[in-house]
Amino acid sequence: DSVARALAELPEIVFVSTMLGRCDVLAMTLVEDGDQLTRFLHGTIDRIPGIHRTQYTLAHQFVKHDHRWTAIVE
Repeated sequence: DSVARALAELPEIVFVSTMLGRCDVLAMTLVEDGDQLTRFLHGTIDRIPGIHRTQYTLAHQFVKHDHRWTAIVE
């Protein structure tokens, strides 16, 4: 719970949920490219106490976007 709360406090994070299964916490953010994601993971996420490992996926094309989750802006 402390990791989920710490992630939820970050302005870059748009979604946080505790999970059952392969991971304990799922967090989503929007980035422009892989370099920005790498900087965010290593400069911010890896420094949160309680995070021992991260797995990430970088989407390359939105097929469907529900605006109730978050707005995509330029």
